[in-house]
Amino acid sequence: MGNYDFRLQNVLDFKSSMQTQMVSKYNDAKKILEKAENVLIDYNILKKKIENEKNNLSMSGRIKDLKLYNQYINQIKFQIEEQKNHIKEAEINVELAKENLVEAAKDKKIFEKLKENEFNKYLDKEKKKEAIIVDEIVTYINSNN
Repeated sequence: MGNYDFRLQNVLDFKSSMQTQMVSKYNDAKKILEKAENVLIDYNILKKKIENEKNNLSMSGRIKDLKLYNQYINQIKFQIEEQKNHIKEAEINVELAKENLVEAAKDKKIFEKLKENEFNKYLDKEKKKEAIIVDEIVTYINSNN
């Protein structure tokens, strides 16, 4: 039996490398999203901390200090809203990366299936060739007896 060479092996290799790249991009997008979510958590923790400090100060604090706390809290609220926008963008990027990954996996699967089908056809042809050779040998042996 001879060696089997898939005629589209280069394409399959390319599709495999594309899938690997898409996995990497998907993982990178997920990491960026996770970092953005952690930053939002940190902002919310900071906001609660500053609000608690302000509430403790409001019992005995000066109006000037309370205004500064309010400005700081408003700035943190703005940063929280900005971070929520970053998270939405990151979620969109994760979804796009996921769609690209699924598409790359489908493309690779198509060529893997094609390779499998062609290999099965190749095996069938080889079996037929072997059967013909065996028939010829049997015919030769019977004709010599």
